[in-house]
Amino acid sequence: MEIRARLKYVAQLDKNSVGASGYKIRSLYFDNYADKAVTEKLSGLSRREKFRLRYYNDDPFFIRLEKKAKSNRLCYKENSLITQE
Repeated sequence: MEIRARLKYVAQLDKNSVGASGYKIRSLYFDNYADKAVTEKLSGLSRREKFRLRYYNDDPFFIRLEKKAKSNRLCYKENSLITQE
């Protein structure tokens, strides 16, 4: 509790947060049959990318398709909202 009390002066809640309780994230990661994404991660490859579906707070009507790419220590994310259809 002490840490939260101190952090409220220097940090803001994430935009997906539902009050002080935080939020839930549901993610589904994609890989190929050779497990390319997980193999690159475990081997420490400096340039890699992965794809996932993600939604927050048990709201399956707000779904994002996300691409996360890394090059050395730089990280870049792209996302697009999709529907259940």
